[in-house]
Amino acid sequence: MSYVSSSVGSSHSGQTVSWSDIGPLGPGASKVLWVVAHIDGPVSVIQTLTNRVDVEGKPEHGNNVTNNTTTTVEAREPKITVSKTADPTFGSPSTNVNFTLLVKNSGNASLPHVFVSDLLPAGMSYVSSSEGSTHSGQTVSWSDIGPLGPGASKVLWVVAHIDGPISGIQTLTNRVDVEGKPEHGQNVTNSSTADVRAQEANIQVTKTADPIFDSPSTNVTFTLVVTNTGSTPLPNVFVSDLLPTGMSYVSSSVGSSHSGQTVSWSDIGPLDPGASKVLWIVAHIGGPVSGIQTLTNRVDVEGKPEHGNNVTNNTTTTVEVREPKITVSKTADPTFGSPSTNVTFTLLVKNSGSTPLPHVFVSDLLPTGMSYVSSSIGSTHSGQTVSWQDSRSGLRLTEHQRHLHTPGQE
Repeated sequence: MSYVSSSVGSSHSGQTVSWSDIGPLGPGASKVLWVVAHIDGPVSVIQTLTNRVDVEGKPEHGNNVTNNTTTTVEAREPKITVSKTADPTFGSPSTNVNFTLLVKNSGNASLPHVFVSDLLPAGMSYVSSSEGSTHSGQTVSWSDIGPLGPGASKVLWVVAHIDGPISGIQTLTNRVDVEGKPEHGQNVTNSSTADVRAQEANIQVTKTADPIFDSPSTNVTFTLVVTNTGSTPLPNVFVSDLLPTGMSYVSSSVGSSHSGQTVSWSDIGPLDPGASKVLWIVAHIGGPVSGIQTLTNRVDVEGKPEHGNNVTNNTTTTVEVREPKITVSKTADPTFGSPSTNVTFTLLVKNSGSTPLPHVFVSDLLPTGMSYVSSSIGSTHSGQTVSWQDSRSGLRLTEHQRHLHTPGQE
């Protein structure tokens, strides 16, 4: 203890306070004196501080008389602590995080009044909190959770929501401050923090078709690449692919199922951040078609993070279906004649469809009663058959026509 002040007439030196003479005191008379002393600190356990006073009276005649007495003061350690935990410790936007606050009187003095203030970080918003709390903006507070006796504790909680959107990973720090007021002495304080990792959840799907155009009866392979483009794992990933009218299912990669025009994978997860998975579908172009038709294939993906709302993405790819068609017409000149007459047959081969025909084969069968004389370049003949085999010098029809002649000879 250290000296603060004392009643009039006193003096003090170090730890001693004295009055040189408070007399005279008649028989039965009293005098009240006082000393104010300060309990020093810190203290770690309960300490008993004993204060002793000695008095000595001098009568007019005879020996002096003395007396003494003591009084004790218990010095108690006032102390408060707070600890804080978050559950879960990470999550994507829309995750609710439960912060648990444990406020404890860790000293030896009672704390009749205890104040608690919790500051939510930017990026989180208030949802709810335990009884007795109020909230304003980002601050949740309890005006008094006391009294707390030595060793006593109280559990409080705050539920906060991870806001979005976010990019990458962000650390959100939540801070709590507590202040305890002992019956005698200065207030004691403590604080604690808890971190929550806010992680971006994102998913992407790309899709390609091979070939990107063709005619009915063609098989088209669709390649799907599903990628976790976020910063948090996706334990579960669902994929659904809708084949367009005009195509029918042939096969798909392992783990898939199909019903009607829909091909789906119930779960291709887990997918870690940056990881991809490749899927495929083979579909058949039906027919017939007229002109050119565009068939659009759509795929939808949905990823479920461990904490937070699901994320989705979709894309489409198109296949151009072109009508393949070929026609041939034939004329004879002359259309009549006597034996030994040469007749020129003119063949008009036409691509009357909507897609190129890289290869075209022509076969002409001369009737009995006629014999071969000659034919246009690129042809061969055997017996009564004249044919064009589609060599480099042969036919390639891209929406135009080719005349083939079997010229006459005089």
